[in-house]
Amino acid sequence: MRQLIYVFFFLSASLFAQQQRTIDSIKLITQEEKRHDTIITDSYDYLLRYYKRNNVDSCLVYFQRLKAYSDKNESDLG
Repeated sequence: MRQLIYVFFFLSASLFAQQQRTIDSIKLITQEEKRHDTIITDSYDYLLRYYKRNNVDSCLVYFQRLKAYSDKNESDLG
């Protein structure tokens, strides 16, 4: 039984670390201005959906950044 708990804990920690790596990579994409608009806005969309479930304050920050990005690029999003 104890081994099962250790395995569960290890797998949970691994999944969390992988998800955090994904979020960090997506954050980097939003900071690269050379990327295509669709890639950047899709990255913001992913972050908004992630933080909507996990951290509403961060969701609001990324929403404001997406709004500023769309205004800067005269996008239909704004």
